[in-house]
Amino acid sequence: WISDQCSGPVPDSLVLQAVEQRLSQVDCSSRGWVLHGFPYNLHQARCLWGFQHQPNRVFFLEVTDDVCLDRTTQRRTDWVSGERYHTVTRPPQTAEVQRRLQAAPDDGAEVMKERLKRYRAESAGLQSVFPDAFHIDAAQKSHNVFEALERRLNTN
Repeated sequence: WISDQCSGPVPDSLVLQAVEQRLSQVDCSSRGWVLHGFPYNLHQARCLWGFQHQPNRVFFLEVTDDVCLDRTTQRRTDWVSGERYHTVTRPPQTAEVQRRLQAAPDDGAEVMKERLKRYRAESAGLQSVFPDAFHIDAAQKSHNVFEALERRLNTN
């Protein structure tokens, strides 16, 4: 997303240009790379296959809408430190920090429901482009999700 003043996603042409430029850097060639939240749609996925560097592993983190809403609508940020918290699973340690916490406008339930609706509409197409993708149950505790990802990253 560009900013609060521009309501809408960054145009695909800009995203694709930035991703292709970054993936062509030496460190990506030598050390590898991870993309999070990209590709977001079928057009981006097809373009990714046209880049010089293509993914060797793709992951879909599977979670129900209810779990996703619970996780996102309870996120808060301390506007002083920038530290992220969750009101249930990672609350702040002090009342002072608690008073400073703010929810991001994009974390509201209605906004998130709309984003999930768009994602669900796009994800079926993405899965057709990446038929060998790994599907990870992301409703688990975060360390279990990390371990599942790590196991699959370390396979040849």
